[in-house]
Amino acid sequence: EEQARALKETLSGLTAARQESEKSSVVGSERLRQVQQVLARALERLRVFGEESQRLEAERQSLESKQVAIRAQLEAEESEKLRLEAEIASSSEQVGVERQRFDQGAQTLAQAQARFSTLQERTRALTGERERLAAQRREMADRVEHLARQVSGWEEDQRQLTAEADATRELDAGLETTHARL
Repeated sequence: EEQARALKETLSGLTAARQESEKSSVVGSERLRQVQQVLARALERLRVFGEESQRLEAERQSLESKQVAIRAQLEAEESEKLRLEAEIASSSEQVGVERQRFDQGAQTLAQAQARFSTLQERTRALTGERERLAAQRREMADRVEHLARQVSGWEEDQRQLTAEADATRELDAGLETTHARL
């Protein structure tokens, strides 16, 4: 009779342990599902930011190409400016030497000065554009750096979530082993 009572208590304890094990298994499964959802969202964000990073990199390269083209244009404009300055100097000498050709020289000089002024304006505009592009490039670099930091943070979150998921799976496996023994 005492053995029957002991067996009854053992059976009751095992039944309670089994119920507790089933509850833990359900909680563990739910937690694992939640972790998997969080991980899927994190992976999607990582993918989106990767695409944004690629787009920004392409835009940065495009801006650098434009900057190179503007530099080349500035150099050509500077060369043209030097040529025009030499032409103006030559025209001024001719005015002094050949009074007869004064009108023609004056007209050439006026045209050259107008072109020089236009070139100066274009040079100033191109310099401003180059500075604006440099500022844009710096801003893009800052954005790329910010995105890289975000991606690093998300990768760390992903590693932590993966570790939590692994721990949950181990706990679930332990609970299933305990449940199987019972």
